[in-house]
Amino acid sequence: MEGTDDDVSFLPSVIYYYRLENMYHFYGDDTKCDELQTKLQDFKAIKEFCMKLTGILKRYDELNITPLINNDKCTMVKLWIYDHLYNEFSSSGSYKKIPEDIISKLLGSWKDLDKGSKCYFNPNLNVESDFNKMKLLYDYGLDYNIIKFKIEDSTFQCSKNFVEKFNKYKENYETLKRECVNTIPTAHCTLLQNIHKLPNMGNLSVVKLCKTKDTLSRTREDGDRHSADHGTLTFGQVGLGGTVHPLPGPDGESYSQETSSNHSSPIFITTIFPLLGSLLIIFFVYKFTPFRSWLTSRLMKNKMSKLNTNEDMQETLDYEFDHYQKNVQRDPHDISYHPLQ
Repeated sequence: MEGTDDDVSFLPSVIYYYRLENMYHFYGDDTKCDELQTKLQDFKAIKEFCMKLTGILKRYDELNITPLINNDKCTMVKLWIYDHLYNEFSSSGSYKKIPEDIISKLLGSWKDLDKGSKCYFNPNLNVESDFNKMKLLYDYGLDYNIIKFKIEDSTFQCSKNFVEKFNKYKENYETLKRECVNTIPTAHCTLLQNIHKLPNMGNLSVVKLCKTKDTLSRTREDGDRHSADHGTLTFGQVGLGGTVHPLPGPDGESYSQETSSNHSSPIFITTIFPLLGSLLIIFFVYKFTPFRSWLTSRLMKNKMSKLNTNEDMQETLDYEFDHYQKNVQRDPHDISYHPLQ
């Protein structure tokens, strides 16, 4: 079944189908579902599906869903059934007419499955394209008011899933409006007419588009490119959460590391060669010229000069300290602090 995103999970259609999918299989009829599984042995998931269906039919009056029109829960239940047939079982068998095969078995067993005759099941959606039109339109009717409210909220930001879902709704709705003009009534055209009769739903077109969450990421990327133009070198794009993603090169691979190494190689060469040359020249001058003896004598003179200076300074400090000590001994009223020696 359909996954959810943060801003998609609050849509009524998502909530109601989730409840049908997960809340009623505990009430299923094991005996009837074992019989149906025997008739459809090629489909291992039939019993699980049947347990959910018989649980829904058993608890039909207590179903925690709000139908779109006239409290007709059966339409939503049938859409849930066909959604399973086309999206779950269509890819699990070895031939194409899987939904029709299962539908025929469901029709033959329906009276046993729906003992209370709560919901009449018919094969009017056994063409997948018709089912898709019907379900998209019905779900759009369920979700329209919430979508409109959210989009008109200036602080709301749509996720990618939300935008994709809304675009599917809108495209299907505009297509059906054109198809259902002066044509033979079909199930989805009848549904469209009934939706338009509902309060504040005479027109489901939404002109205003909401801001997408990706806008923030693009804004940050633009800021990074702007800073790069003013001296900050950045080989990548900043995505959500501040993660740096390397920009793709012409061959589709990341070139951030390659570019960095290409830039660093000339810098390394131009720096190390002059340094090595200088060291080599100094070595030859020191080793094979009188410079060595001159430098040695010069260093010895500096060392002796520093030693003499230090001795003179120490004698001066000793004299001053002795003089200070004598003055302290002469004046018993002088209280002073003597550091530890």
